[in-house]
Amino acid sequence: MKKRLLLAGVLAGAVGVLAGCGTAEIDLSKYLDVTFSGADGKGYVSNYTVDRDKLEDAIREANDDLTNKEREKLMDSIELEVKKVSELSNGDKVKIDIDWSERKAERCGIKFISDEAEVDVKGLKDMKKIDAFQDLEITYDGASPYISVDVECESDNEFLQNCYYDVEYPKDAAYAKVGDKVTITVDYSEYDAEQYGYIPKENSKEIEVKASEVDAYIETADQVSDEMLKAMTEDAKEVIEEDVFGEEYSYTSMMEVVTGQKYNWDFDLATVNKGTECNVKKVEVYKVKDLDDGYYQYSHVTLIMEQQVSDSVNAAGVTVYYAVNFPNAMLTAEGELEVDEDGVQVIAYTNSIEELDKVLQDKTYDKDDYDKSEVNK
Repeated sequence: MKKRLLLAGVLAGAVGVLAGCGTAEIDLSKYLDVTFSGADGKGYVSNYTVDRDKLEDAIREANDDLTNKEREKLMDSIELEVKKVSELSNGDKVKIDIDWSERKAERCGIKFISDEAEVDVKGLKDMKKIDAFQDLEITYDGASPYISVDVECESDNEFLQNCYYDVEYPKDAAYAKVGDKVTITVDYSEYDAEQYGYIPKENSKEIEVKASEVDAYIETADQVSDEMLKAMTEDAKEVIEEDVFGEEYSYTSMMEVVTGQKYNWDFDLATVNKGTECNVKKVEVYKVKDLDDGYYQYSHVTLIMEQQVSDSVNAAGVTVYYAVNFPNAMLTAEGELEVDEDGVQVIAYTNSIEELDKVLQDKTYDKDDYDKSEVNK
């Protein structure tokens, strides 16, 4: 017969039946002893074997001429394989494959029958079912779309205190974002269940990451409300005034880029005429990836500002477009805008929006890692 791995256990038996032609038949399925332990629903096979004392008596009755050594070798050739050893409930049926050495059996004048047996699961402890998710403290770290979820049990129940909780993010992701459903799974040992007399009502639960619970990086321009845009516009005007019009060098450097005209070192800022107020033309969002792991690490909200400017060198005037950057822009759980205020600055200027986009894509941001959405305001 095909050989199988011998697995250890405990026994119970019955008597063999003599067959004709000098060969005795013994039904091995009647000599199995299987013990079950643990909690109903999480039970396991704790012991299984052949009852050697009872089987030896049956072999001796079938053929009393065998020596002790021959009987021992024949019984040693019997192998058992249990098909399911855990996650058992009372009333389940466990199948056991039985194998042996036919050659040894023939030499002993014995014919073993029944190469499999089916045993009823019984004796497992009835358990109380408990809500394993009722006293969890769920906390979030990071900002969407890079939220990590932490789970801690705060229950007074000793069984729950010994449980473990795993977090599974959607689509095998390493993080979660607003709107994602995260699966929390409870894990526990069969021993603890048996000792404390509890098992969870459910093994897993889904939770949704809500915007009201986490901070979130701004990913699209339409997330910038009119109220936020108004405050950002005022900040942008102040930054332009300080960074561009604050000193002669800054202004002349900008105008030489925008107009292509040459400004002398003795240019007088007093001749500058701001023909129109500086106004927002467009809101853009740039996301920059970390090249090491491929994840976006932060986003920039950039206001494209428009203004008419003339001076003593450029009397005809020119339309200037500024890109004012608000780095690490995010919405807090309370719905407020939060940015790295120290990093707000004019990062580019040109005489057309199209050219400004090109500058941002080709120079300020890595072209291969450039991603933007835009909304006209």
